[in-house]
Amino acid sequence: DAEILKKDLCKNMKCGTGKCELVKETAIPVCKCDERHYGENCDTSFDEYKQLIQKQEMPKSQSTER
Repeated sequence: DAEILKKDLCKNMKCGTGKCELVKETAIPVCKCDERHYGENCDTSFDEYKQLIQKQEMPKSQSTER
């Protein structure tokens, strides 16, 4: 039964805010994240990513005027 196979393959997957699904027509489990998270285990939010980017110092653009 496909549902039993999915449960067995997904039992060790830690998908955080997402859920484990099998890649179509395979026995490969992957995490399918909700729309606000990403990553292998859906453990990083886009808000956290945005904050990380904002904390990094952006290089100053160099003027090319002559």
